[in-house]
Amino acid sequence: MERRLAAILAADVVGYSRLMGEDEAGTLAALKALRTTFIEPLIAEHRGRIVKLMGDGFLVEFASVTDAVNCAIAWQKDAAERDGKMPLQFRIGINLGDIVIEDDDIYGNGVIIAARLEAIAEPGSVCVSSVVHDQVRRKLDESFSDLGVKELKNIDEPIRIFAWPAVISEDRTVQPAPETESLGKKSIAVLPFQNMSNDPDQEYFADGITEDIITTLSKIPGLAVIARNSTFVYKGKPISVKDVAAELGVRYVLEGSVRRGGNKMRITAQLIDATDASHIWAERYDRSVGEIFELQDEITRHIAVALQAELIMGDYAHRWQGGSRNFEAWEYKARGVHEFLKFTKEGMLKAKELFEKAIALEPGDEVTMASLGHCYDQLGSSNWLPDPEIAYATAQEWGERILAANPQSADAYVLLASVQRSRGQFDEAVATAEHALELAPNDSNNQAFMASSLIAAERLGEALKHIETAIRLNPIYPNWFGSTRVQAYRMTGRLDRALKAVTELVQRHPEYLPGLVLHAAVCAELDMSEKAKQAAQVVLERDPDFTISGYMTRVHFKNPTRHEDLVAALRKVGLP
Repeated sequence: MERRLAAILAADVVGYSRLMGEDEAGTLAALKALRTTFIEPLIAEHRGRIVKLMGDGFLVEFASVTDAVNCAIAWQKDAAERDGKMPLQFRIGINLGDIVIEDDDIYGNGVIIAARLEAIAEPGSVCVSSVVHDQVRRKLDESFSDLGVKELKNIDEPIRIFAWPAVISEDRTVQPAPETESLGKKSIAVLPFQNMSNDPDQEYFADGITEDIITTLSKIPGLAVIARNSTFVYKGKPISVKDVAAELGVRYVLEGSVRRGGNKMRITAQLIDATDASHIWAERYDRSVGEIFELQDEITRHIAVALQAELIMGDYAHRWQGGSRNFEAWEYKARGVHEFLKFTKEGMLKAKELFEKAIALEPGDEVTMASLGHCYDQLGSSNWLPDPEIAYATAQEWGERILAANPQSADAYVLLASVQRSRGQFDEAVATAEHALELAPNDSNNQAFMASSLIAAERLGEALKHIETAIRLNPIYPNWFGSTRVQAYRMTGRLDRALKAVTELVQRHPEYLPGLVLHAAVCAELDMSEKAKQAAQVVLERDPDFTISGYMTRVHFKNPTRHEDLVAALRKVGLP
């Protein structure tokens, strides 16, 4: 058998059985004529190969995904132009995937997905998988609709689907798919702020503010910022935010204006999601000229937290990063959060260093103090410091220091509960986490930590309720919320739900090692051997030094059987 990567097009006639019942001879003649005079020449023109004809259906292979999509769109446009002259409508599905060739026929998951896409397509439309859309969206002058992530029959993992045209039927209108994500979701262009003063000499003032904001935003980890020389070409021109975003390949655009009179100034700024022109954040500032540097810092903080809340961590971003008044301290804290959430030894040590710098500048910031305590706790439980007990004692000291200043600090109780869990004091950890939840029951972080504490203490039914509450409170959840949910479903034996949860987790956070490890474990426990091996390979690509024994030091269960079950699953996929 021969294997190769190919674009697969599946098509069929809409309502074929009904048409045959109404006029069998006429329908057959119409389909034959259309096939010989138009469809077969069109496929040949786009360098496709008809694999087989199945009554009213076609299965076609293309070496180029662009050829496949161009062929499909031309096919459907011709059908629309024919209108009533030859009353045949088609559905078309296209996928890019690995196929097996045997006796001139093709098989494999790639073919099955193409057929499933064709089955859900609206009459006259083309449905494509996200991998196809990613390949063609910058090459074609056609817009697609984003239909979201869908589960397809007999396909293990949900697939994101796009459809052409953007409006695919009178009763089913969907928004055009984003065309502005070439730099990823966390990408922004800062347009030159407009000078609204009567004095043209103040132009330099507006330009200076724009340049400083660009420079400051460029320091934020994970945020792609377009350089000044690319955005200043739009200065003074009438523009469409959506067009600018498409040209620069960004998701977000910041625009604003400056009005100065004497020693007073008014600055407005608005952050726009270019996919639908919606406002994520907008603000107006009235300040004296002497406050300009503090104002630039304030604008930058607002933008960064708004982006992270919208795209990565929801209200978690506000908790960890939104309270600082000292910009340098805020920058250290923001970078520290970024490193912490990698959950690697290097990231945790770097986060500890950054949080320490932030505390030196803002000694009373409870959130940063708790964050530093969590670093020590993680470093101890993962054996990343020589003496774990010293690490736990340091973490506990930070929690007690916070409580001494504020006995009502939920953050302090969460930190202390984490230390208790790391020390194997599972029931005590639950009691301490309950105290944090009593202080702030609608805080998603507290709900999620209660769930993780209950999982460790073998109170799984309660854990499920708390983690689902946490995710309802914070739908754009941080990575560890996701792994907590996967463990809750996995350990209650609901492996299908665990698979769905872990698939979502690795799609949202593809660099998060615990999520990748759990993906391998769940696939192994479901006897999805091929998927499990692929997931294990991703783990080793992410961390070439990965070992099961090293990983398991950071996993805490009251019931030792849970530890053994996870080890067995990871051994099953061949991890070292």
